[in-house]
Amino acid sequence: QYLYITKGNEIFVNLYTANKAKLELDKGEVSFEVATDYPYEGSIRFRVLSAGEYAFNLRIPDWSRGKWSIKINDRAENFEVVDGYARAARPWNEGDIIELLLDVTPTRVYSNPKVASNVGKVAIQRGPLVYCLEEVDNGPGLQQVYLPKGAELKSVKVPNKLGGTVEVRATGLRLKSGEPDTLYSYAEAPLEFEEVELTFIPYYLWANRGENEMTVWVHEKA
Repeated sequence: QYLYITKGNEIFVNLYTANKAKLELDKGEVSFEVATDYPYEGSIRFRVLSAGEYAFNLRIPDWSRGKWSIKINDRAENFEVVDGYARAARPWNEGDIIELLLDVTPTRVYSNPKVASNVGKVAIQRGPLVYCLEEVDNGPGLQQVYLPKGAELKSVKVPNKLGGTVEVRATGLRLKSGEPDTLYSYAEAPLEFEEVELTFIPYYLWANRGENEMTVWVHEKA
């Protein structure tokens, strides 16, 4: 009931995961299978197992921001989005392939400036997943880390880490600690930065490697 909803001869696909489905429509039972590595990959392939005329309504997530496409048997086709769903209706043949392609390129997310603690900061999202920095990858003192505005965000598959995941890596900056190490000073010291490699992991995976710091929102530097 979470993955699919049916109405008449319409199938509404709400969530994307690899599975094999058998659903009851007004015209009878239909089945299909889904192959995907979503949410890490943006390709979701439906293989029709039951011939007949009915409709697939594929949910287009808001985070895709219009960067999506659909292919039918490897041919790109245009579909209108109505109430958040792209509707593909036609007589289907067994073996037909419907492929939804969602752009999962890492992107920056900004908070409403009314959220005081997030002013001047940025978060990283890849597809539906929000990412974070964790101390075990980036060292302590994450409040001293900055992500430059022009820094490239690179997706890197790491099959042997945290059960297999996709990291987002970027070249960042770390604020050097001043000397002496006092809490306050009357003498203004210039801010000095050193270049560091930043590793972001999906937020849901943090706290699996011992007790350590984590942050979602990172200082952004022009």
